[in-house]
Amino acid sequence: MAHPTLETIARIAGVSRATVSRVVNNDPRVGAETRERVRQVIREQGYHPNAAARALVRGQSRSIGLAAHEALGTLFSHAYFPPLVQGIADACEQRGYSLVLSPLASQTPEGLMGVWQSGQLDGVVVATAAVGDAFLARLQEAHLPFVLVGPHHARPAIPWVSPDNVAGGRMAAEYLLSLGHRRVAAISGARGLGTAMERLEGFCMAMAAAGAPVSDESIVEGDHTEAGGYAAMERLLSHAPGYEAVFCGNDLTAIGAMRAAKKAGLTVPDDLSVVGFDDVPLARMVDPPLTTIRQPITALGAAAATLLIDVLERPGELPPNAAPPLLPVEIVVRESCRAGR
Repeated sequence: MAHPTLETIARIAGVSRATVSRVVNNDPRVGAETRERVRQVIREQGYHPNAAARALVRGQSRSIGLAAHEALGTLFSHAYFPPLVQGIADACEQRGYSLVLSPLASQTPEGLMGVWQSGQLDGVVVATAAVGDAFLARLQEAHLPFVLVGPHHARPAIPWVSPDNVAGGRMAAEYLLSLGHRRVAAISGARGLGTAMERLEGFCMAMAAAGAPVSDESIVEGDHTEAGGYAAMERLLSHAPGYEAVFCGNDLTAIGAMRAAKKAGLTVPDDLSVVGFDDVPLARMVDPPLTTIRQPITALGAAAATLLIDVLERPGELPPNAAPPLLPVEIVVRESCRAGR
């Protein structure tokens, strides 16, 4: 039996070839009655030209994508993303979904929407710290189902999952204070980034509450990379040496800061205590092993995928502005800190 073609579907459904193509690609310009008639013919004829048609036969692709704004090589060489991807993949497997990676790295909103409209996936986990409000607005306008990893308070209708960043920043401050440190600096992530600002907010509030506020000149902006941490630490030491401790917005920043301190002739922790955030595997391997705030990265990925699948399977049931509970964090004490003199 010959495999049905696009023309065959068009003839049986009584529409043009272009209309069938629009239905296959989820073009909203096709009326509901015509769309259903074409889909019925597709199912009856067993028309399977590509992933999009298979998705139409089943009603959905049962695949979700990961948008990370990183090339795949960079994505998997970054200490944070492999456990996050593992969590997403685990949740997908439990719910009978597939995870799509390769077409989505470094995607524009238009690129993501094109993959979605082609029927290759049902929704997207957006797991990038660098995403801007305009990017998210375009996805919302297109009604593409997505969940954001990390807080986003500017658009209440966006579903997101996040660790308790404020609590983590507070834990870092309280630990350094317990060691007797008062002259403390901070290297944040990019200003305006929700995750970075929450961590810095918790840290600064706890320091101020203890009567040891962190001055503006003692806070330097980083970019959550090792190179950024190195450069930020150099800036700190050049204009205000003599810090007893530094809190870094993530572990890669902290590792870069420790390298810069060593180059400047300082010993960690004898001369400078350093605390990071994340607890990526590399934090245990550096010398000295890094004291850090552990966030459950794998659980974070699983929570994001689970929430997205709930959005897909229960449309309209979830409150549009109800963020899920924040995932708990904890401090992991290693050897990069010591009591102040």
